[in-house]
This record gives sequence, C-alpha cells and structure tokens, in this order.
Amino acid sequence: MNLFPDSPETYRLAKSWIQECIDKHDHVSSGCDATLPLRFLHVSSAAAETYNIHLVDTEKLRQTKDLKYTALSYCWGGVDKHKMTITRLANNSTRSLHFDSMPKTIQDAIKVTSKLGFSYLWVDSLCILQDDEEELQREIAKMSDVYSGAVVTIAATTASSASEGFLDERRVDCEAIMDLRLHDPDKTERKIGLLKIWKGQSVLLYEDDNSVPLNRRAWALQEHTLSTRILQYFPGQLRFVCPLTPSYGSGSNSISYTDGWELVNYSQKVPSKHRKLPLLPTHFPSSAECERNWKTIRENYCDRELTCSADRVLAISGVASRIQKSMGDKVYVAGHWLDSTSQDLVWYCSQYWDFDRGYNRVYPDPDWLGPSWAWTSVPSGVQYFSGSLDDIGYDDKVRCVWEVGLVHKHLVEETAPFGAVRKAILGIKALPCRVELKYSEGSYEPYTLSEAGHSLPDGYLKCSLHIDSGRGKCDEALFNAPVYIIPAFIHQYESKEDAKLGAMVVNGLVLVELPSQEGNAVRRFERHGAFSWRVEPRNIPAAKNWLDQFQKEYFEAQ
Repeated sequence: MNLFPDSPETYRLAKSWIQECIDKHDHVSSGCDATLPLRFLHVSSAAAETYNIHLVDTEKLRQTKDLKYTALSYCWGGVDKHKMTITRLANNSTRSLHFDSMPKTIQDAIKVTSKLGFSYLWVDSLCILQDDEEELQREIAKMSDVYSGAVVTIAATTASSASEGFLDERRVDCEAIMDLRLHDPDKTERKIGLLKIWKGQSVLLYEDDNSVPLNRRAWALQEHTLSTRILQYFPGQLRFVCPLTPSYGSGSNSISYTDGWELVNYSQKVPSKHRKLPLLPTHFPSSAECERNWKTIRENYCDRELTCSADRVLAISGVASRIQKSMGDKVYVAGHWLDSTSQDLVWYCSQYWDFDRGYNRVYPDPDWLGPSWAWTSVPSGVQYFSGSLDDIGYDDKVRCVWEVGLVHKHLVEETAPFGAVRKAILGIKALPCRVELKYSEGSYEPYTLSEAGHSLPDGYLKCSLHIDSGRGKCDEALFNAPVYIIPAFIHQYESKEDAKLGAMVVNGLVLVELPSQEGNAVRRFERHGAFSWRVEPRNIPAAKNWLDQFQKEYFEAQ
C-alpha cells in the first residue's frame, strides 16, 4: 500500500499515467475546442505548501495556446461558506483568493493541479456565481465540455464534505486483519473470508466503489462519465481511469493504473453499479449503443443523493448534451428521449420517499419538480417493467397501443436546452380506460382497482399498481378527480410447447384528469403512477373485448 498520496513519487506516477494516455491513446480532451467555462482558478506556487490563487475570466485566456486545466469532482457536504457570490466577487477587485482560508478539499485539488504541472483549475463553487440563477443555468449547460475539456478530473472520492480533503496519509496498522465481503445481486452482504494486510506491501483487496461518498452523489455521475481522464483518490489507493485503461469486467485480472493495491477482479460477482459507468465517447457507433449507455447511467443516477431535489434534471443534463447527436430524431425533455412510442415513459418508483404528487401543480410551485410524466419529477429511484417471460419458455410479442409526441416545451433558460423546464406537454393518442380505486391504509398493496363500467367480471382487472406517492401516503387526487389507466404496451406471450397456453401483460400509466381550460377543448391529464396488468390465459378473450370497446382519443399530459 502507498501510504502517502501527497508524495513526490505519487505525483511522478500520476504524471506518467496522464502522459502515457496523451501519447498513446486515440482519445483526447477537447481543450480549447470546447465551450470553455466562464472562469478558472489560476494556480501558482508561492512557497512551500502555499499557493497564489486568482479567479480569472476565460475571455482573457482566449489567446492562450493549448490551454490545459484540471477539474475537481467533490462533495460540497452542505452549504459551502466559501462559494462565490455576486457580492463576494464585486467586493474583490483583485480577484485574489486566500489559499489558507479555502476548504481542505479545494486546497488539496490546488496542490494536485500544481504538482502535476498545470496552472488552471475549475471548481464549480468558486467559478460559478452560486446566487445568480441565470449564470448557474448557463454554466451547468456547459458541463459536458467542461469535464471533457479538462486534461484530467481530480475525483475526491474519499471526502464527504469540502472540509475533509483527500491527501492525508493513509493509515493502517503494521498488521491488520480485515473482513472480505461480497455483495450479492439481491443487495445482501456476506462475509467470504479474512484478508491480512502488511504495511508497505502490495496486497489484494476489493474496495467497493459505492462505499465512498462521491459515488453516492448525483452531480458526480456526469462529472465521471463526461471526463476524458480521472484521478480517483480512494481511501486505500489512487486510480487512473481513461476509456482505454483496463477496466472492471474487461477480462483483465486487475486494474493496472493504481499506486499500490491490486484489485481482485470480482466484477462478475459484485454488482457495483459504478463499475458499469462508462466514460462517454464523443460519438457512438450506433444509436442502440448510445441508448444502452443512457439506460445504465439513468439506473445509477436515480439511486444517488441530491441535496436539492430541484436539481434532478440539471445534474444529468451534461450527459444528455453529450449523447444527443447519437440519439437520432429523438427529442430530449426532462430526462426522456421522446419518439412516437416512448417506452421509457412507463416507469415506476422503486423507492418510496415522503413524496406528495399533489394535484395540478405547475411551475414555479416550490413542490413542482417537473412534468408529471417525467421520472425527474420524483425524488426516487425508478424502474421499468421487464415484460419478458423468455426464461420460462415463452415468446414475447409486443404491441405498442399509443402514440406520443411533444406538443409544447418552455425551458427555464433558453441557452440550456437540456436543463430545467417550466412546462412540457405531451400529446398522446391512446385508449383512456376509466377506473375506480380503493385505498386500504397499512396494506402492503393499499390500492385496488376496478373498471368503472362493471363490464368485466370481478377480479379480472387485477393490476400491479405503482402509485408515485408511495404506499405510506394516500394520494388524495385519485379519489377527488376522474382516474384512467392508459395502456401503452401489450405483451402477448405464447408458450413454446403448447399453443393453448400463454398470457397477456398490459403495461401503462395511471392518469388523473385535470379541470378543463377555457377555450381549450382538449382533455388534460397528469400522471400519478404506472400499472402492469397480467391477464391469465382463460381471461384473455374477456380482457381483449373490454379493451376493444374503447376508442383511441387524443389528449394531453402535463
């Protein structure tokens, strides 16, 4: 183990990794070709362990050839008293910042930047005016270029706040015995043995990426995926990552670019989501590959933590900006890539927070997080219905029974097309099926559903309901306004062994009708959940007859 991440030997090693990547790999940071941020910190060494720091406008650096800078990815840890504000900038005529008064994590990033031989560092809390909403929106829109343009991103993975730092000496007893634990796919943890560690020797160890504070932070996900190169400061080692370094699950026995520990390749056994996170290329070979990356990123992102729920759409906007050219004709709004089928609209909450969907909320209501149909409107992890029984001997035939299109989009900041929206309305042509709900407090599945016309036998409409507000809170809107289920996709399963056997699964949304607007005859709805209706083989004829009685209708969802 290398106990000294702040040693000359460690900096020489890190510099060699970066230079090898620049010289031998066919990917490059976008540098001066990128849309640069508004400001940088200029770093110069003043004396031992101290530095002169100036906040400089990028406009003054336009003539600088081959501008190289580092970027910091870190946890604020609550309110940062050292953040840059309109007043603080106006009162600082020299743009000079005192190194000793900065939080420890930023001090360490300044030190790393200088020791690696670079003069410019980008730190969000200091390079963006945090109380200027327009500037925030504009600069967040540049995230894709900011991190891809950095020669290297410094990831302070160990620090849970800006005050902790990440360059302190690593401490371990002369001889230590540690539990070696394995995380199973069902998220349980089990002990698989003991690991002995001797000071100063290379050892084998698995270090879970999700155990460190930075990898639980939502904003840090796009800082990772958008970077060209990363120096990751973990509790027990320094890692270098670029798109071509040996990666988890790539067939390599270990990660080559570390400063001491060799990691056992447990990638096939340990479902650490962060290990799947790609460093995104500028262009994808196909839209299908792009969509697979987006799904992986979205799954990981939804489980991460946000201090401010309103940032949910902003903290992934840089990723959307990066992949837009590879998504074909799809239109991006509030976390979704929309086309005529838009299968990713049929999501449901995988975790239930203390969340109240409310009724007919609109911007700028402080509880409004986005359009109701978007997963970015809920402070929860989200999942999608698998809709496949292939593994038990059935063929799946899917039929899309709705049409979706974007009718209207009003952005919070027009210069941030992948950022927050004030309003986003979908036009949907589908079968609105009127239903009635009952609520039983304290039940595992508190909501039960029946169709309003009573044309189906009792028990036929037995749906798995996923109401956005969760099990512990009754969604009053479901009982004070007309409720509809909107079928989106019908999966017809046919047995590979017996044609008479099979099943039908209908997946779609639970919508609540909104009051009519004067001068607008189009019916309006908002989303309150999703459903999955599994129809047993003997009930399929009755279910099909019931669905056939409805006519497709055009309506709007907000």
